[in-house]
Amino acid sequence: MNDRVIKLALAAIVGAYLLLAVLYAQAIPKWNAPDEPSHFNYIRNVAERREFPVLQVGDYDFDYLEKAKAAKFPDTMPVDRIRYESHQPPLYYTLAAPLYLLTMPLSLNVQVLLLRLFSTALGALTILTAYWTARRMFPNEALVFLGVPAFAAFVPMHTAMTAAINNDALGNLLLSVILLVLAGRLVSCGQPEGAPAPTATFAGSRSSVPPCLRGFVLSLASEPVVLGGLLGLGLLTKTTTYIAIVLIAYVILCQELAGGVRLRAFLMSTKRLFGIGLIALLISGWWFVRNASMYGDLDILARKRHDLVVAGQPLTGIFDWPAASHFVTVSFRSFWAQFGWMGILVDNRIYLLYAVLSAVALVGLTVFGVRALLRPRRVFQAQGLLLGLLLLCYILLLGGVVQYNLIYVQAQGRYLFPAIVPIATFFVLGWRELLPVRWRSPVFLVLFAGLMVLNIAIIFRHIVPSFG
Repeated sequence: MNDRVIKLALAAIVGAYLLLAVLYAQAIPKWNAPDEPSHFNYIRNVAERREFPVLQVGDYDFDYLEKAKAAKFPDTMPVDRIRYESHQPPLYYTLAAPLYLLTMPLSLNVQVLLLRLFSTALGALTILTAYWTARRMFPNEALVFLGVPAFAAFVPMHTAMTAAINNDALGNLLLSVILLVLAGRLVSCGQPEGAPAPTATFAGSRSSVPPCLRGFVLSLASEPVVLGGLLGLGLLTKTTTYIAIVLIAYVILCQELAGGVRLRAFLMSTKRLFGIGLIALLISGWWFVRNASMYGDLDILARKRHDLVVAGQPLTGIFDWPAASHFVTVSFRSFWAQFGWMGILVDNRIYLLYAVLSAVALVGLTVFGVRALLRPRRVFQAQGLLLGLLLLCYILLLGGVVQYNLIYVQAQGRYLFPAIVPIATFFVLGWRELLPVRWRSPVFLVLFAGLMVLNIAIIFRHIVPSFG
């Protein structure tokens, strides 16, 4: 597949994603996306009061929220009192505040739509990041590095959540960019066969940089600045991005231990992590100091205040077999297609179809793993380390979701969307493994075109009638 065809295919994927996201943004009335009123109120507070909100008792009125959800948020039920997301880190809301101010003269419905489309733009960047990451891993397999962004674009719930007002889209984007940067670092540990040789940052272009600025430009591209900067922005966006600390440590250890286990490797790893952490804290540390001062008890993440405020939220209790079954079933459905505030389900046959597609991918991924163990040379060193990075990302996120559900009844598959790049990669890799080479192109084309069409069917056969 030549570069022109690849670019056209990628443009088609991103274009289809944008179309679907706009349809979701228009089909779902305001406030009928999860937590949207509270995220909107955070933006409004930053824009109008020029300050970050403080989470207080009364910001989560469980009974009122349940009534509003059941009534699908009519205009007669104002959402001003729904402010339970006020503990969230501030970056997304700060970026959205100028758009809020620019759209104030417009109607509320139009303002909400435009703020939703801001999230959609962030989602489009995540789709592109998925493509670049997959291409780094599988440089000679166009079906794989195009299939990964296609999967991310055509999971209905993922697209719908990037067409809503929330900080998820920015958090997912930053974590995806961190994965992309880390993937580039891991390539130096061993090249996949046929991949282009890695080049140093700014290699081949130094002559275009004036000598007096060369040191400054190269310092901006240094590891502490790039990874520390991204991590710092992640710390200011959403707690789900905090797993990047472990991912960065994994990559640094892989690099330092490439020459063998030795004391110097661990010392260098510690030094590099310290530099990255220092930059990250210089960017984000003020937020944690602010929280500790505002909420007391060294509550730098506002977790204690959050638990106090949402005291009316249903608790899990004993996590027995029925609770585990509920968690798995609802998480699966809400990963693919369970809209509104978890109240809009699709036809069971659609869930069955998604289950079959997922099962095929899982079987294929298992086959891939077994073959890799039996024939280690089949997966080259860098590729294996990259897959390990993606697997670690997924495991950390899944562990966090399970731990949260041991406390609260919050089985929501969207909590796994920060790992959309790893999940998409494993899905595509599993399907590729089971298909003969000659069947891969037509099957992938039908598969992802079908997923796109299924999105449209879901919008007009399930979402629109639910609010009709």
